[in-house]
Amino acid sequence: MPVVFLPSKKKIYTVCRSPHIDKKSREQFKILQYKKKIIAMSNNLLAICLLLHTIRISEFPGVQLHIVIQH
Repeated sequence: MPVVFLPSKKKIYTVCRSPHIDKKSREQFKILQYKKKIIAMSNNLLAICLLLHTIRISEFPGVQLHIVIQH
């Protein structure tokens, strides 16, 4: 199964720790979002259904799945 890497997104937030006394004291937080596309091709419908069922019952914390079926 080939894996296609799609563009990733990066967001950086800067928060002042103490806005009244020390303006130079800041914290930075970063959110990274990676996208990958997995291409699975098969003429066997049972194999594709088994693969989709395995992906659905697997728990990936913090991962969103978007499944598209073309025939």
